Amino acid sequence: MNRTPWVRSAQHLLGGSLAMLLGACATAPPAELTAARYDVHAASGGELAVVDSVDVSEARNALSEADACLERLGDTDIARDLAYVAERRLERARVMARIAARIDSDEIAARPHRARHQESAER
Repeated sequence: MNRTPWVRSAQHLLGGSLAMLLGACATAPPAELTAARYDVHAASGGELAVVDSVDVSEARNALSEADACLERLGDTDIARDLAYVAERRLERARVMARIAARIDSDEIAARPHRARHQESAER
């Protein structure tokens, strides 16, 4: 069968694309790791960007370990567990940030009251 160069090129392109797609599926990270990557990246630019938190650092470290484990061993329970640890550390950091914001907010709200109380005490 005599095929035109265009048809042969299209077949090679399709074959190469199919091979890449199959290869990507074989090495796709588990959903837990994908979610942890997204959350760590989002936290870096979101509400946790201004928080100097040990939990955020530990989340990044756990994510790095999960990525390294995935690269060395593939999709294992260890990689998934490390991704889970990263997610929990981020959640703890979020909760601590909300608590700190609430404390700051309560302190700001209490300032006028304290100032009036101090003025009346000085009289």
